[in-house]
Amino acid sequence: MTRGTVRILSQAVSALAANLHLAGWLDGTLYRGPAKAFCIPGLHCYSCPSAVLACPVGSVQNLLATPGGLAGLSSPAFGLWTLAGVAGFVMLPGFLAGRIACSHMCPFGLFQDILHLVRLPPLDLPDSLRRAKYAVLAVFVLLLPLLLRTEPGGGGDPWFCKAVCPAGTVWAGWPLVLFDAGRTLRTGFLFAWKSAVAAAVVALSTSVSRPFCRYLCPLGAAWGLAGRGSVFSMRVSDACTGCGTCRRVCPMGIEIRFDPSSAECIRCGRCIGACPAGALSHSARRGRPQAVRARRSDLAWIGLVAVLLVPVALHVADHGEMTAATGGSPAFEGGRALDSLLAAGAGRPVILNFWATWCTPCIRELPEIEAALAGGSVPVTVIGVDIGDPEPEPFRRYASQAGLSFPLVWVDPETAALLEERYRLPGLLPSTMVLDGGGAEVARISGARDRAFFEELVSGLGESGSPPGEDEALQAGGAVHINLVGTPGDPAYEALSAEALTLAGAGGVTAFDPSVPADSQAMAALSLPFLGHPYAQACVGAACGRPSSDPGTLRQTVEAL
Repeated sequence: MTRGTVRILSQAVSALAANLHLAGWLDGTLYRGPAKAFCIPGLHCYSCPSAVLACPVGSVQNLLATPGGLAGLSSPAFGLWTLAGVAGFVMLPGFLAGRIACSHMCPFGLFQDILHLVRLPPLDLPDSLRRAKYAVLAVFVLLLPLLLRTEPGGGGDPWFCKAVCPAGTVWAGWPLVLFDAGRTLRTGFLFAWKSAVAAAVVALSTSVSRPFCRYLCPLGAAWGLAGRGSVFSMRVSDACTGCGTCRRVCPMGIEIRFDPSSAECIRCGRCIGACPAGALSHSARRGRPQAVRARRSDLAWIGLVAVLLVPVALHVADHGEMTAATGGSPAFEGGRALDSLLAAGAGRPVILNFWATWCTPCIRELPEIEAALAGGSVPVTVIGVDIGDPEPEPFRRYASQAGLSFPLVWVDPETAALLEERYRLPGLLPSTMVLDGGGAEVARISGARDRAFFEELVSGLGESGSPPGEDEALQAGGAVHINLVGTPGDPAYEALSAEALTLAGAGGVTAFDPSVPADSQAMAALSLPFLGHPYAQACVGAACGRPSSDPGTLRQTVEAL
């Protein structure tokens, strides 16, 4: 068996072992079993439908993003020993044999190798771009999750996962959005940004071998640095003639004779088999460079890193605007903020109300919850989570004038999808989850309720830790009603109108033309959004589905309701 065959088999077995939850590609669910506590030695997204192992880069970021920063890491719940254990596991392959896991075990490396089978004319990119991956490791994986906190006492964000990682987009973001088919997920700027990064990597892989490994991979950067002192390394004997064959066959485009311990070498062994003089080998003996090669110095890598920082800068700017604008209700953004609020309420019952600004029953229900809390003395944590708005601007406008005492949190579409999967939400809003002091679910309510209901709910939580009447039918019911927004005569509007009439009948459809002042005022009164295109919002009783822009999605929404 040749060295190349062993490498390919190793890659295939590793990819399969990390993706044993194949049913996830059929039903869109994520594996959440005990195996997710372990990391694969390679880049692979935790949220991939078939993934059964965690990503080492994501694990490090999530530990560093612990609420409270280094102080939080010192708490018993996390511990620096946990971080040290994860970091040690991540670095172990590097200390043994440098970046050998890149060529033999990493699923995303295999993905790039397959893409490179489509050979387009090669591109000659600046060699200095290789330095960008070290900046990505330092900035996106270590510093930003640890230091960037937009909420006092809150957690950080896994910025490499949010703004850069193409594996997360290719294997998690795109499949989950396609599987959802517009029923519940709404994509925003971050999804578009990461899609552009992933598309660039995919396209480059046809002209440049392993572009992500060369220029952006923080895991490769860490292993490469560790490989400088690894147990096994490349060795160049005196038989080397300097013919350059090693560079021509190297997937990383390096000439190993100049630096046998190069941090760029992925230890694939292709150069060993190709060397006509037989001068190359793997060895525990430290190899010495044959010559010193002058390196061209430029700042192209700084420009690449600066571009990747755009989403971070926009996040900070957006948060600053939100903080200045929200004087009425405590308002936060991001999944980390939600985790921090849940942690702050540990030991007490929690009411999680999932809502959106375009959901009329939601907007009517939130003040009812506020009124119920005002008259009660039971220690209960209430958090309103906006999972329906793809961008934060509508959330900020509402929060600035809502005047609620309990916190409101907006989460991006990817986080919203994870929350819907975690809490098994029914796909309609508002939805309310009731958790006991230990975080276990004790009830769920679909549809809007009034002050009296929430007063009884809160009172029951104070007396027994579980809500009264949780065995009663709490699901929303009634006939389908559809709000239809658009301009008559528009083909898209007419198609939606025909489908709406089929589903709800003439008496179950209310049409609004935003260009008509009276209709515009009526839409504002009902909190119906102005989306700039025709849409239909289906409601059943006191619960609504997401706005649908085409007949097929509208029918699926009504069926879900």
